[in-house]
Amino acid sequence: MLLPVDATWLPLGEQAHEEGGISLINFTDPRDLVGFAAGIFTTAANLPQVWKTYRDKSAKGLSFRMLLALSCGLFLWIVYRLMCKSAPLTITNAIGTLLILALLMMKFKYDRKPTQD
Repeated sequence: MLLPVDATWLPLGEQAHEEGGISLINFTDPRDLVGFAAGIFTTAANLPQVWKTYRDKSAKGLSFRMLLALSCGLFLWIVYRLMCKSAPLTITNAIGTLLILALLMMKFKYDRKPTQD
């Protein structure tokens, strides 16, 4: 089964790769399944921290430098995966980046001196 992620992406196959198109997600390909599973687990791992920070209105236990480094790293993974034309990791890293950026925003909003770590 093929799922188009973006209408501008070309179909799977050698032609798509030769023409420089991004391949579609193939849920029968074990590589895509492993990529999505890894991305889902690592992205979901951030949800409890985002929820706790939002609920408690406090980010005192979070390291600003760690959040900044992690958000930069995830953003670079997105760029790398777009360059390699890999949909599973592009999508999951984009979501992970958004979650980490949400933590960074809450760090600034709830902590008076966010860089004091």
